[in-house]
Amino acid sequence: MVALNPVAWSAPESSPQHVYHNPRVQPSKIVEFVATRPNVSSSVFVGFGAFTEKILKDASYAPHLVRLQTRAGAGLTLVGRLSEGTSVDAVKGSVLTAYTTPIGLAKMAPSLLYLPPASASSRLVVQVPTATPAGDFLSLSPSLAALSPIWSILPDNLVVLLSSTPQQIADFATLSYRLTASHVVHLFDHYSTGREFGHSILPLADQRTQQTSVSEVLGEAGYSYFEYAGDHNARTVIVCLNGPLALVAKASVTSGSGIGIVIVNVLRPWSGSTLRSILPLTVSNVHVLEDVSTGLSNGALYSDVFASLWGNDVDVCIRSHRTIKQGIHSFLSEIAPSISKQSLHHDVIKKLLLFSVPQSPFSNISRMVEDLFLGNGGISARLLTDYDALSKQGDTSLLQYAKPGSPVLLVTPWSPKEFDSNLPLDIISLIHERRLKIFSINAKAVASQISDGTIADTIQSILAYLAFVRLYLGSSATENTVFEIARATLGSNVENIGIQQLSQVAWDNLKAIKLSPIEIPSHTSPMKQFQGNAIAVEADSSETSASGTRLGFWLTPLDYDRNVFHLEFDTSGTGLKYAIGEALGVHGWNDEQEVLDFCSWYGIDPNKLMTIPVAADDAKMHTRTVLQALQQQIDLFGRPPKSFYVELAEYANNPVDRHALLFIGSPEGSSTFKKLSEKDTVTFADILKMYPSARPGVERLCELVGDIKPRHYSIASAQSVVGNRVDLLVVTVDWVTPSGTPRCGQCTRYLAGLKIGQKVTVSIKPSVMKLPPNPKQPIIMAGLGTGAAPFRAFLQHLAHLAQKGEEIGPVYYYFGSRHQASEYLYGEEIEAFILDGVITKAGLAFSRDSTKKVYIQHKMLEDSEMLAQMLHDDEGAFYLCGPTWPVPDVYEALVNALVKYKGSDPVQAGNYLESLKEEERYVLEVY
Repeated sequence: MVALNPVAWSAPESSPQHVYHNPRVQPSKIVEFVATRPNVSSSVFVGFGAFTEKILKDASYAPHLVRLQTRAGAGLTLVGRLSEGTSVDAVKGSVLTAYTTPIGLAKMAPSLLYLPPASASSRLVVQVPTATPAGDFLSLSPSLAALSPIWSILPDNLVVLLSSTPQQIADFATLSYRLTASHVVHLFDHYSTGREFGHSILPLADQRTQQTSVSEVLGEAGYSYFEYAGDHNARTVIVCLNGPLALVAKASVTSGSGIGIVIVNVLRPWSGSTLRSILPLTVSNVHVLEDVSTGLSNGALYSDVFASLWGNDVDVCIRSHRTIKQGIHSFLSEIAPSISKQSLHHDVIKKLLLFSVPQSPFSNISRMVEDLFLGNGGISARLLTDYDALSKQGDTSLLQYAKPGSPVLLVTPWSPKEFDSNLPLDIISLIHERRLKIFSINAKAVASQISDGTIADTIQSILAYLAFVRLYLGSSATENTVFEIARATLGSNVENIGIQQLSQVAWDNLKAIKLSPIEIPSHTSPMKQFQGNAIAVEADSSETSASGTRLGFWLTPLDYDRNVFHLEFDTSGTGLKYAIGEALGVHGWNDEQEVLDFCSWYGIDPNKLMTIPVAADDAKMHTRTVLQALQQQIDLFGRPPKSFYVELAEYANNPVDRHALLFIGSPEGSSTFKKLSEKDTVTFADILKMYPSARPGVERLCELVGDIKPRHYSIASAQSVVGNRVDLLVVTVDWVTPSGTPRCGQCTRYLAGLKIGQKVTVSIKPSVMKLPPNPKQPIIMAGLGTGAAPFRAFLQHLAHLAQKGEEIGPVYYYFGSRHQASEYLYGEEIEAFILDGVITKAGLAFSRDSTKKVYIQHKMLEDSEMLAQMLHDDEGAFYLCGPTWPVPDVYEALVNALVKYKGSDPVQAGNYLESLKEEERYVLEVY
């Protein structure tokens, strides 16, 4: 069976016979195959294209592979390689291929102005898949809005090609390297057709003559600058760039509809005469559709069309359309009423949605189904695989996309009786409303009965596939028919089990589910929307999305003036590992309402899409709404550095504002800056409101402000004890400014507002707080307030060792706060550790509970003799965690202990403590 063989559906081999005429190879893979041929490219710069990396890594003859970053100025690397006198590539002659995204191309565009003249032996080809992640679901968008500002600045010696159909994508990839007199940018559809399986693509015929002009090279291959479709006597014509939208419009217009479409295959160099030559003489209205980054101006395509038609004996009305929110079908119906909406839809197409997760035994079924259709010459099938790696809280409703009356197969261990109790009420209601026919099969249980564990996953997949075949055939399905189809595609045996046996087992275990009618209560939570066309996102290995907030409770009374709380995070499934004493970096968010209030004041739409660098990685870009960016990434309510005032001054229209900002950022304004920063604790948002004439665009504002920095909290748990959990001890930070404005710490406010199950992005930071290598070594811990957090982890681990029967050394625990009744943090646990003998002695200092203030250094002085012995004679380790103010007093207490009981003088004792730092036996973590 081909589908069960990973090689059949994995990256194709690097030879034409494996790539062309092969419906299991996506058009985008052919682009990469063409670009990596040693006869066309000498070096390949990878910013997009995993298959390229694989084949260049495996093949010794392949072009040189270079990583290409997505950042401003990245194009200078390519220019430098081609420039004489600066690179050996220019001397030898090099044809460079670069893979990048539309955002990457936009960033490198200014650098391309410095490209040297192209030649047959020295030129640049940029392959650009037109797909950009956008929105909450990271859905792929075919938008070219990111490129709209660059079309007018591209150099004259650069050709821009656009392709959309599978065959055209492969052909234009080849033609990119036949245009030997120009540098080339090839934008190909990666939103849909470029990623589809099921197309048998032919190689482009060899070039018969050595043509050099764009029109000649395209003409020999059967293409032209523009493609016209629709009514040849049309009065209305649409002009748009080649892409998914163009394909939909082309399929919708027909002869006699009064409407035509011009698809732009070559955007640069622009040929106005060619455009005029293909327009019908009857045309009176031209609609230009294009993506632009702002609605305040028309795009380059409109300018090109307008310049080509206006004043050239063509009497037409030319209109620009930025977006078509109501969809292309509705738009066509509006501009050409003769087209009925019914004629725009193709009901003969059947769509199958298969939903699974990576690494699931059933993740291969979609390819098995595609193999089934590929083997039938009478069926044209295409497979488009999407990956959604964005986890969002809430249930996902897929059934809303099911056609009314259609069958739905669920591979689940639920019995038919369990469906009523396990399915949410609104899903049951949806099933009844859409008259869906629900079927289930417990493939895992059945597979375990007829096979051993080594092949169970394969058998599960086949059983689910056989159940699908039966439902797909509908009323024409018989047990023998399913068996014959299975034998034709799978063979007579799979893993030494007869296919007839598997077919019969699948037939017998496919169950029809009948759900009881129900009524939906008014308080039911809405289901989360599911969107297709999403992609997997690459996450930094140092960051993990914790599974969710598990538990949170206050450790201090709610009416107390210092609020301390305990948080637990469930890390199941994240792979998060941490060592005792390490810190958790929490990537907090700004308050949503404050961000919305700022957007309203600043005059920006919070739902507007914008593209900004990924946090902590300027080499990667992502598309977010303004609200998402300002709430989740940009440190809008952080404290601005001096440089911000100077940079903001450039955007001040009011001279008074500009000079004030420059003064604060200058050396002479240091006292003013210090007052604003330390006393008034102003934020970036405050400064913008203080000097309202300084209004940079929101993208530039994000650059000026920068990202929210993670706040690090000492982890208050030992993973050896708590497992898939991480605990934090947090104190809320709040104050009132001199003007009376209440302030809250950004991250503590975020943590205090978390809901049970809410996900948090975190990272691990190494720490100096490490247990001694030998558990028998004495340990002295001194913690003030939330400084007790790492010592809770220490004590948990030591108690775990003692419980296993291992010997642990003496433990002295000192803790200080103001009131025992209100701030004895983890007091019950500490008392239990004392009773169990984990803590040898505890020195508890509650400074406000007596007339004489008692601090931890006073408790340490009471134990001077034992502390001196542990540190000097027994290789003990001392740890202090908390605020910086007690450090001198604690240091003095230890010096006095060594002087009094070990015969040292103060200088020697001090030097001895300093030497312990080198051995990690005198450890301070203060803030």
